[in-house]
Amino acid sequence: MDTISNNSQNSDELKKALESHFPREHNQLMPALHYVHHKYNYLPETAIEAVARHIKMPLSEAYGAATSYSEMRLQKPSEHIVKVCTGLSCKIANSNDLLDIALGFACKTDNVDVEETPCGFLCAVAPTVCIDGQWSSNLDAIKLKKTLNNLRPRIDQH
Repeated sequence: MDTISNNSQNSDELKKALESHFPREHNQLMPALHYVHHKYNYLPETAIEAVARHIKMPLSEAYGAATSYSEMRLQKPSEHIVKVCTGLSCKIANSNDLLDIALGFACKTDNVDVEETPCGFLCAVAPTVCIDGQWSSNLDAIKLKKTLNNLRPRIDQH
């Protein structure tokens, strides 16, 4: 993942990328925000401003769109992300217990964020958890603890 700061070189690079990938039309708001989110793994405020300027839209509208989607982060995430599905199928399959385990793990570990996702769209194999982009299914407490413990060596490397 790239990083962004307030320096003019990064701002110029983002401006050029937006100009080359997205026409200056309002219907390009979500594609441009997705592009930036994918590039940085979150939406820095300066990037939302750049998107709004590029498509000539009020910042409030761009910010409103960015905050309407739970998939988009406005804060820079930790190195590792654990997403626990809390959709109906997963809730019925005890995802709340998995969420508690993940939160407990994150409290004892640096560089791990835990997020709830309203649906991972894997209902047939609930409950599900996504760790650093890798989905695991049919989890129970023992399997999740084992999976999280397997993550520990990667965390300790950083």
